[in-house]
Amino acid sequence: PYPIKVETLHRLCGSETERMDHFRENLRKALDAVAAACAAHGESFQYRIESGVVFVDRAPSKAQQRHIIQKSTKRK
Repeated sequence: PYPIKVETLHRLCGSETERMDHFRENLRKALDAVAAACAAHGESFQYRIESGVVFVDRAPSKAQQRHIIQKSTKRK
């Protein structure tokens, strides 16, 4: 995932929340829920919001890791 502005997420998701501070609060709650769901399934998901930009740090799943390893060994 690439960094994206909070305002862009607000526009793209069609939120009817008028105040950006309320939207940011709802966004944090939603991202916390995603992080909790990922943790419950043994997946890594972290995010941070800096200067109005959302950064997501997510490790590949085990299946994705296997795929990456298989792909890299085929190239050699």
